[in-house]
Amino acid sequence: MSCMLRCIVAALPLALVGCEKPREPTPAPAALQNEAPPAVIAASAPIAEADLLALLARWTEVQNAGDFAGYEQLYASKFLGIKRAGDKTTRFARESWLADRKRMFAKPMSVEAVEPTVHAAAESAELVFTQRWASGTFRDAGPKKLLIVREGKQLRIAQEEMLRSELQTPSAKVVDIHFTLKLASGLYVFLPELPIPTEHGPITREAEEDSIYTHSAPVQAPDANVWSTQKVRLDDGCVGELDAFVLLSRVEPHFGTVQTWEGTGVPPGPAVPAKQIAEEAFALATPQVAARVRGCSEGLFAQRTDTPAPTQAVPVTDEPLLERARKAFAALPSVKALQQRHLAEAEDPHGEWWTSSLRAEAYRHPVSGQTLLVAQADNGGTCSDFSAQETAVFELRGDKLVRLRAGLPPARILRTLDVDGDGRLELLFDRPVLSIDRSLISPDKAWPEPSLTHSYQDCPC
Repeated sequence: MSCMLRCIVAALPLALVGCEKPREPTPAPAALQNEAPPAVIAASAPIAEADLLALLARWTEVQNAGDFAGYEQLYASKFLGIKRAGDKTTRFARESWLADRKRMFAKPMSVEAVEPTVHAAAESAELVFTQRWASGTFRDAGPKKLLIVREGKQLRIAQEEMLRSELQTPSAKVVDIHFTLKLASGLYVFLPELPIPTEHGPITREAEEDSIYTHSAPVQAPDANVWSTQKVRLDDGCVGELDAFVLLSRVEPHFGTVQTWEGTGVPPGPAVPAKQIAEEAFALATPQVAARVRGCSEGLFAQRTDTPAPTQAVPVTDEPLLERARKAFAALPSVKALQQRHLAEAEDPHGEWWTSSLRAEAYRHPVSGQTLLVAQADNGGTCSDFSAQETAVFELRGDKLVRLRAGLPPARILRTLDVDGDGRLELLFDRPVLSIDRSLISPDKAWPEPSLTHSYQDCPC
């Protein structure tokens, strides 16, 4: 993650404010600088699981009781909220999150948090669970993540993200697509349908992005598992075999945890040995089962070789058509609502918020002729400024543009393709949100949307 996504440097100690960075530490005296660090650094005790589960129980209790004052007290002074409802994604800072939630508290609701999983360090912890939420006729369910930090002597929620919202409607088919990741030890295919083994071999740090700590640990292939003898085809056409199963843990830790590891916190201390960092980082996220691909070295996703290859879309460079998409984007109710906020909240509220960043792309299915147009805008606002983002997908039907989806976060389109052979195009997005690396999105919402994710536990501002 780039430096622009790091939290704003502040003078308060880490223990006081969950999402504020301390100032650079004063260099130690020369005598101390020359002193050799101990071979093993005593690890601080992680936040107790019982305390984290008690906070989760309190969080559900105040919502079910309609106690907004109690709910508000659970959130850290620096906070990021990511809300998903069906196909719509919205990001909030603390003030706007609570304003949105206060409207929610106006009606009775039912909130359940089931099957919680805890990953804790001394300064922060992650709670992942399945949320079941209902109010009136609206019902959804899906995995949710809470990032918990210490704020003074209390535990507070510094980040809340609905990882996936599934409206309670009949389920549809799941497509055969498995995302890949290139690491120092090879190209790996993620296999989320496999159970996570309880035992694994030594933990190894893998080279990837600097801000994401990726570690692998070998595991035995599950008995009678079809994947152990499966050949796979990569999106570039290369065919390979799976030859080694591992657990992959991928986490972007809270900055306070990283500073403890590096010895740059307040007060500064000795750096933590690499082996200890590997063990702590591995334990911070829920690992995923993956298998190394032998014979291929590149690729964004893999499929079984008995699955038909996807049909690639053809880019369309019709400028009048792209201009129609830009005008259709500007006419969306969600875009107009953001414009009202722009006029009320921006420091320099001249013009339209989307003008400088609006871009449009068009793609056509080479067989069915379906034409999709994607319009995206992001005003680049930070946490302290007015921030507006929107992505909309339109379909050309005759001479009309029909909106299929809106409310998606802006992201680079890696591929536009038909993966299930139904003549309808899907979109492979790169980094649509902080915790998602890649996501295959169906504008028709015909099936659950697979994603490659990592555990994001840091602060974006």
